[in-house]
Amino acid sequence: MKSKLKSLMRHDTNKAEIIKCIQQLVPPGSPEPQDSKVIASLQSLTAALIQAYVAEGKLQADPFADARKRMIHLYEAEVRSKLQGKVVLVTGGEGCVGSHLVKKLVELGVRCVVSVDKVRCSDPSEVRPIGTQNGSITLYAADVRNYNALKHI
Repeated sequence: MKSKLKSLMRHDTNKAEIIKCIQQLVPPGSPEPQDSKVIASLQSLTAALIQAYVAEGKLQADPFADARKRMIHLYEAEVRSKLQGKVVLVTGGEGCVGSHLVKKLVELGVRCVVSVDKVRCSDPSEVRPIGTQNGSITLYAADVRNYNALKHI
């Protein structure tokens, strides 16, 4: 396997070959590997795959750079007047976009943001209050596909 790994580290290596090797080491659907040798091989293969994409010019250093620079005009006065004093439900409020949305809603003067996210749910039928932040954000662990959970919230 070591000699195969070394040959895969070359820039002219086919990405399909690298992916095939990764799938041989850890077949799709198998549990997360625990063997340190397998993990080291996976790290090397991942580095080779990244190099292959970089060599083709298909991998940017920061793929989100354009999105971070993009500005969207928010008609803040109009939005603030519509949201002031309201209760707003945000699904996925603990995620990347959701957490920023929750903060912005608080800035815009909503009375309360109710964030529902399944990230902390071990059971899809579970509904669990996680807590309150600043008195204006209430967090729930629940799956939004669970009608009874949303009805409870």
